[in-house]
Amino acid sequence: MCRPCVSSVSAPTVRITEGAVVARFVRARDTFYRHRFENLALDVALAVGFAALTGLLAQVTLYTPFSPVPITLQVFAALTSGVVLGYRWGTLAQAIYVSLGALVVPWFAPVAGHGAFSTGGASMGSLGGIAQLTGGLGGYILAFPVAAFLVGYLSDRYLQARSPFPQIGLMMLGVGAIYAMGAAGFWLAFRLPFPTVLAEAVLLFIPVDLAKAAVAGGIGTTLVPKVPYGPERDPDRPYRRWWPVAR
Repeated sequence: MCRPCVSSVSAPTVRITEGAVVARFVRARDTFYRHRFENLALDVALAVGFAALTGLLAQVTLYTPFSPVPITLQVFAALTSGVVLGYRWGTLAQAIYVSLGALVVPWFAPVAGHGAFSTGGASMGSLGGIAQLTGGLGGYILAFPVAAFLVGYLSDRYLQARSPFPQIGLMMLGVGAIYAMGAAGFWLAFRLPFPTVLAEAVLLFIPVDLAKAAVAGGIGTTLVPKVPYGPERDPDRPYRRWWPVAR
């Protein structure tokens, strides 16, 4: 007697289309930005998290023979904190980074020749946090909350600022604030001629910072909803606290 043939039926293949992936991302993004206005604990946790991220990226440094100012990734963290957290919490995140680095945590960018997490905090001598803020690099560090405020405020308040080129422009505005305050602090510390300050504190970093601004602008364009979700000041769109289907 023959054994009955058993036909195997393959399980249905579940295809995740590009549209489904985008829809899931949009829902997650919408939920995040809604909670950004409604969940205080989340806001505080994100601010502390971005402060820690800034301190972590500050350890990625590159010194050149042309300037005592290092190339670091902390500028990128300062810019993205503004667009992701908004101007209130983004500014607070950078203020936490600056204040803890000045008083407690050694997470400022390392001085040339020193290892990671060796600069800042309450240590005495040239590596102490207060000494860093009053030295040649202090203007750059103090500018991070200003940059986060500018990027976050304009991105939060104006819908037009959330498109790709305006986002990159906002990031360059933040970089410009960092340059201005950084160059001022550099001059106060070393009293060098203006052309030297311009060359060593600004011009050397423009190509790298253009790349940082482009990446940060791309992140901002992707993450920020294109419809009102908070206190917008857009003349073409009415004010709404939240719109659940942001695109």
